[in-house]
Amino acid sequence: MVHWSMHKVEFSQHAQAQMKERGIPTHLILTTLEYPDKTASQTNGTKRRIKRFKRNGKDYVLVVVYRELAAATRVVTIFFTSKVRKYLIG
Repeated sequence: MVHWSMHKVEFSQHAQAQMKERGIPTHLILTTLEYPDKTASQTNGTKRRIKRFKRNGKDYVLVVVYRELAAATRVVTIFFTSKVRKYLIG
């Protein structure tokens, strides 16, 4: 568990596996939660925060899907995608 501002942040087992498999460091996830370029609510009760990053000289967005719980923010999944227009404009 880590802290984001004054909130506790928990990572689901799936999110932890994605972080490890895709080499996504915790500080990028916390930066996306704190300073998103876009925020969206989903119909299943989860929320998305999206932030643009440069990775290997190319533009990507990091998508963090999370659920706000009473005691913590629970990150459900995370992924990088090169579909910048889809996630930031669409």
